Amino acid sequence: MKNARAAPGDDASIEEIRPGMARIAILVLEGCLISSIAVLKDIVTLLRNLVDERLAHESWVIEMDIPRLRDPMVARHLSLGGTSKRAFDGTMIEVDGPLSGDESYDFIFIPSMPWDRALAIAESDLQRIGTFLRTQHEGGAVVAAQGGGVVPVAASGLLDRHAAAVFWSRAVAFRERFPAVRPEAVETITFQNNVGCASTMAAGPPLICRILDRFMPAFVATALRQQVLGEDPPHTDDEMGNWEPEDLVVSRARLWLAQNYHAQFRLADLAALVGVSERSLSRHFNATIGMTPHDYQRGLRMDAAARLLRNTPMRVDQVAQRVGYKDSRFFARAFRDWFGMTPKIYRVRNRTRAGRAAAK
Repeated sequence: MKNARAAPGDDASIEEIRPGMARIAILVLEGCLISSIAVLKDIVTLLRNLVDERLAHESWVIEMDIPRLRDPMVARHLSLGGTSKRAFDGTMIEVDGPLSGDESYDFIFIPSMPWDRALAIAESDLQRIGTFLRTQHEGGAVVAAQGGGVVPVAASGLLDRHAAAVFWSRAVAFRERFPAVRPEAVETITFQNNVGCASTMAAGPPLICRILDRFMPAFVATALRQQVLGEDPPHTDDEMGNWEPEDLVVSRARLWLAQNYHAQFRLADLAALVGVSERSLSRHFNATIGMTPHDYQRGLRMDAAARLLRNTPMRVDQVAQRVGYKDSRFFARAFRDWFGMTPKIYRVRNRTRAGRAAAK
């Protein structure tokens, strides 16, 4: 199997659209807790260090011609109007820009804030925040909130008919304000419909790690959970026999697929590449991420196609070819099944400023 490369002169290179890069937006609101923001930023910094450290010592990465994933996380602070906001402790928080539909993100985080502050957010501000959150969510972003930060998410409608982790003393008031949302006062973390809620400060790191897991190779995600959450690897020989090979097998396969998602492959060839049987590879994949290697590749293709539709003027048939589909009609059906809308409608709803400028 050969690595597929972008042709010279193409609008977007494989490097620009490869999986593994995650754009994070931190929504800075008046009265939010700096400590909540700091936890996310510290985890992102740790994750970036782990990527460099772990991949630098994995010889098979070099053997498989897989580039190091540099700067895997890009976090920006955003606010209404793009102005600095005063945190709960009085500190002014500088931001990188305003909430805008011209930029697309993979992960939106609303930090914790006192509940009285959250419930007092002006309705007009909630509407503007809600528009931003819904647009990003429709584009595939994960939305997560901590503590009182769940209020803007609930107001956006993204939690309607779903559970939201809410501190027990606020559950009744929350239900009265948002009757379409089911407050969860026992579990401290909820995650449904690509929307996560953490009701306490202690629940924030596990939720953040769970979300960031999807953007990283499995062995890096495991190292992150060990350092942030104190999850220990198995200790017995039997446990190690079931744990270490599976982690390495899936990591190797996922990284190869991330680099070659547009290429056709046989399961037997991929299994041979990572050093296991077809049956073992399928079992490891299903046990670790709940899908087959081909289904995982389909997800990578859809993510890459969505990026191209948002950020470039490429025609739908060109996008289909770029991500590995020879038949544009088959691609359109697959895209609709994945995102619930056609590629053309997705582009209209989610095109970024760069994409609109390139189309002129």
